Amino acid sequence: QAIWDGSGDDPSTIQATGLGSVDLTESGAQDAFELAIVSADLNATIVITVYTDLNNYSMATHSFGAIFTPEDVMFPYAVFAQGAGATGPADFTDVGAIVLGIDGSAVMGLDVTIDTFETTAMVTAEKTVTDLNGGVVMPGDVLIFTVEIENFQDEAALDALGIGFSDDVG
Repeated sequence: QAIWDGSGDDPSTIQATGLGSVDLTESGAQDAFELAIVSADLNATIVITVYTDLNNYSMATHSFGAIFTPEDVMFPYAVFAQGAGATGPADFTDVGAIVLGIDGSAVMGLDVTIDTFETTAMVTAEKTVTDLNGGVVMPGDVLIFTVEIENFQDEAALDALGIGFSDDVG
């Protein structure tokens, strides 16, 4: 397992507040973890645990078979459930530690290669403008605005929920 807790002292002990209140949402811009798995030779389960403190933590899992082609797995923050034994869920705007575990206990000799593990946005929006008059945009020109909204989904096809979009053209 990999532990991010701000402490390099003892890998067998998780310092649940060691990161000192990291905002994984980056003020609301990020709403998921993205895990890039390069390969896996056998079946396994990924377990991610996010801690606010020792009493408040949340967990999400993803099981997979052998992976021969790189695969990106999304873990939306919304699918994290309060951990067993926790008194409350993790607050993703106040994170003290993160643990990424790979459970291959059902098989012997598991090899998994991971490229990146990072926060990301499940839904992105990009706006472009086309000036029908050509050239530089000037007062009185006719403009066409195009907004492309992408909803990235994980392997379990979990939709991003509660998404709103607004734009002030001005």
